[in-house]
Amino acid sequence: MSTKMTLNIQTKKSAVLAGHTSNVTILCKLLGEDTPANLPARSPLNLALVLDKSGSMSGMPLNEAKKCAINIVKQLTDQDKVCVVAYDDNVEVVSQITSASHVKEITHKIKAIRSGGMTNLHGGWDAGVKQLQGCTSDDTVSRVLLLSDGNANAGISDTAEIVHHTAAALDKGISTSTYGLGERFNEDLMVQMGNVGGGSSYYGETADDLDEPFTTEFDLLSSLCAKNVYFDFVSPHHSVKCLNTQLIRKEKGFQTGNLPYDGAVWVVFELSVNANGNGEEDNPEQWMDLGTLNVQYTDMDGVTHQLSKSLRLPVLPTKAYTDLADDEEVAQRILELEVSELQIMAKEAARRHAWDEVDNLLKRVTVLGADNEWIAEIALEMRDLAEQRNQQVFMKEAMYSSRSMQRRQVSSAAYIASDMSMDMDDELPSFMRRKKRQGKKR
Repeated sequence: MSTKMTLNIQTKKSAVLAGHTSNVTILCKLLGEDTPANLPARSPLNLALVLDKSGSMSGMPLNEAKKCAINIVKQLTDQDKVCVVAYDDNVEVVSQITSASHVKEITHKIKAIRSGGMTNLHGGWDAGVKQLQGCTSDDTVSRVLLLSDGNANAGISDTAEIVHHTAAALDKGISTSTYGLGERFNEDLMVQMGNVGGGSSYYGETADDLDEPFTTEFDLLSSLCAKNVYFDFVSPHHSVKCLNTQLIRKEKGFQTGNLPYDGAVWVVFELSVNANGNGEEDNPEQWMDLGTLNVQYTDMDGVTHQLSKSLRLPVLPTKAYTDLADDEEVAQRILELEVSELQIMAKEAARRHAWDEVDNLLKRVTVLGADNEWIAEIALEMRDLAEQRNQQVFMKEAMYSSRSMQRRQVSSAAYIASDMSMDMDDELPSFMRRKKRQGKKR
């Protein structure tokens, strides 16, 4: 498979301020190649569908979960492999890993799943991983799709231990996406599993909301041109901080989402730069080397690629520096990251039942979203939830909305103005569309 990925660096200001210690904010993007006119067949998928069948899933929740699983199976091709695991306090491999061509047999087994007892979440996830271990390869995508509506209360239940196992599975080529349902599941666990597991994290407030995230996941898996993307900005003389606080730092760099055709994955770094003695009025033509962006990714044939790009900016005196306009796209990404952090702060305030603090934080989100339709809509939804004082729903919405802002795929096309109507998102692939409320259908 040919690789036509493009590495792009944009800075909020196109210079460094002379005579001061200041921050240089850098938006780093890996742009996926354009969708080819003759799109090659997507890479084979190895999927483990792991469904919670505990007692609380009885009735409509389990029926909707089974419907989502069946819909995914029906979209697979003969080149794909799939298994189905169901768990309560016990774990049942409903259908061993097999070719997705056996769709009728697999569908019949899914329909036969019945609800049971407690929630051995780790046991169900681990059974899915073990089913996939024998079929992972460099030119396939292997992923566990884990659904739960409750807290892990059987088997291994410690969040840190489960997250550790999830990260270890990714190192062996098996990623994890998580789907939470309702009010009772542990959003911290489910989001962390998606973050360290190299997959996605979704939730639905009701069982009827599940179909959309499962469809979004399948659309993304069917559109990949690269996987295992890592960003690292190396600066010998300046301190570097990643502003995407929900990205996981590994030895290769900060791990972002997989890269689709016509899409981009991105990271914002902030450098603390000391330019004392540079760029005086009588010598304004000085330049400063700030460092090098290194990106590693694996194409869909399993070949790993390295890209690098150095950053060098002029050092300007105060008047010339302050006259520079901010890069609009960088400013918008920074705005989204700031709102994301406010949402996490509001989530933690809600955990303490500090609703006055929640209200004040959401007022700040409202102000920040004055010129951004997406953020304004999110602020409105979250204020409505806060007024209901429903701690569990508010915490989940804040958590998933924050994650969406920090880790979302964006279009590789030229930057779209920040006041673009959300209605125009309908023209984008499902995994790039913005939502004002993560737990509800768009």
